[in-house]
Amino acid sequence: MNAENSRKSWEKLLSPEIMRTNLLMASLYLAAFEILKSTVVDRIKGFFTFDYANGQPQLDSRYQEIASLNKNPLQASLLWLQENNAITPDDVLMFDAIRQHRNELAHQLPHFLIDAERNINFQNFENVRYLLRKIETWWIQQVDIPTNPDYDGVEVKDEDIQPGSVIVLDAIIGMAFKGD
Repeated sequence: MNAENSRKSWEKLLSPEIMRTNLLMASLYLAAFEILKSTVVDRIKGFFTFDYANGQPQLDSRYQEIASLNKNPLQASLLWLQENNAITPDDVLMFDAIRQHRNELAHQLPHFLIDAERNINFQNFENVRYLLRKIETWWIQQVDIPTNPDYDGVEVKDEDIQPGSVIVLDAIIGMAFKGD
C-alpha cells in the first residue's frame, strides 16, 4: 500500500461519519441481498407448497424437479426462473456478482471499513432492486393476476406494478438515509 492509500485508510478508519456510513451501507446491502434471495427461493417454494388435511405444509412433488436442477436451492431456483423466462442468463450473472460482493462484505467487513481501496459497490444496490422488481413483476403477471378473478379481462402493465418487496426495500433505504 502506498503512502496515499495508507493515509486514506487511516482517514477512513478514524472518521466517525465515514465509519457510520460504511456500517450502514454494509448492513443495507446484506439486508437487500437477503430480501432478493428470499424472493428467488421462497416464492418458488411457496408456490409449490400445499396444506394437506394434517395441517402440515407439504411440498408438491413438482418442486423436486426444481430441486434437481442444482443441489443448491438458490442456484436451482435461479435456473428455474431462467427456464421460465422470468430472468435471463445475464440476470443470473448479475445475481452471482451481487452474491459474490455480499459474501465479501459479510466475511471481510473490517477490510471494507478500513481499507481505502475496498468500497461497497453502489451499482449492486441498483442491481438488487432491478432483479427484485423484475422477478416480483414476473410472478405477479404470470401467477397472481391470472389466478385472481378480479383481474379477468384487465390488462396490467409492468410499469403499473409496485411489488411489496421493492416498496419495503425502498422504505428501508429511504429511512436509513433520509430518516423519514
